[in-house]
Amino acid sequence: MSINEYRNIIIEYKNEGNIIFKMQLEEIDEMQKAGTDIIIACIHFGTEYSRYPDNEQKELVNFLFDSGVDIVLGNHVHVVQPVQIRTTGENGIQKKQFVAY
Repeated sequence: MSINEYRNIIIEYKNEGNIIFKMQLEEIDEMQKAGTDIIIACIHFGTEYSRYPDNEQKELVNFLFDSGVDIVLGNHVHVVQPVQIRTTGENGIQKKQFVAY
């Protein structure tokens, strides 16, 4: 596999209600329409030194997955949190999504 194009977007995230700006969601949608193979989001979130993701992290990950992100890589907590692989399906097509909180 070769990489023909690389695009970096910043997903703005604030603790007041999981705000992700419309512009980034539109860009994720554009990448999907362009046939992007994998969309990865790196998120700085979570409660420091907590070994398990909190509800806010889980909600944001679900929101990103529902918005088309394939891989979510979390950072900030200074300790190892769980990883998960989820299998989702739509129109008879299954795909895997990965999160490392």
